[in-house]
Amino acid sequence: MLIAPADYQEGGKANWRAIALLAHRYFGSGFGTVYDISTILILGLALSNGLIGLAGSLLAQYQGFADVQMGIGMVVWGLASVIIGEALVGSTRIGLLITGAVMGSVLFRLLVAIALRWGLNPNDLKLISAVFVLIALILPALVAHAVARARRADASAATAHAA
Repeated sequence: MLIAPADYQEGGKANWRAIALLAHRYFGSGFGTVYDISTILILGLALSNGLIGLAGSLLAQYQGFADVQMGIGMVVWGLASVIIGEALVGSTRIGLLITGAVMGSVLFRLLVAIALRWGLNPNDLKLISAVFVLIALILPALVAHAVARARRADASAATAHAA
């Protein structure tokens, strides 16, 4: 018997966690800790998926209908906001990335509102969004390339002047 019957009792080592006890006992504390963390992650993902399903069902009930492509636009807008924010901040620090995502969201909504205010067709929002994201992806690389070219030109001018 792998686990003693007394361990299954209330307050015992295997009460509500028999597999975790076996993982710690027979595979060591390293694997047991990984098992514990992965169990918590799986439970967290299950809870978040349940809440997402509940939110979707409430939205469909509120609107009175459901469509397969109801959430596709929100995913695209969210990704565009994050990409624009990351391009704005250009850092790997988590606080700045979160701030950049918020700034990107505000900027992206502002750009779409301006595009609609200019009289562009609302059906063309996907094209407009793609152009904004493309600009946000390309612009930081172009700026970095221009800065590097200017530094090389300054360095070569300083070398030529010194000689």
